[in-house]
Amino acid sequence: MRCGGSNDINFLSLYADTMTQKALILFAHGARAAGWAAPFERLQHITSAQLPEVAVRLAFLELMTPQLPETVAALAADGRTNITIV
Repeated sequence: MRCGGSNDINFLSLYADTMTQKALILFAHGARAAGWAAPFERLQHITSAQLPEVAVRLAFLELMTPQLPETVAALAADGRTNITIV
């Protein structure tokens, strides 16, 4: 896979091809400093803009909220049947 050429494969467009109640969780470690999450929040915003039909959420392993189990539960309760964690 190359970057910048006209033949590039955009994983976001591939992911968007069959959107049916999909969700994408951006899973990060977490930290004590609240500002640590800022780059992940920007990534969430960018990804949400590119995939408007997909529920894009952040989740953290520890030290920050929301944590993964509650994020998955909330998405499932919202009817999301296809959840990808990256």
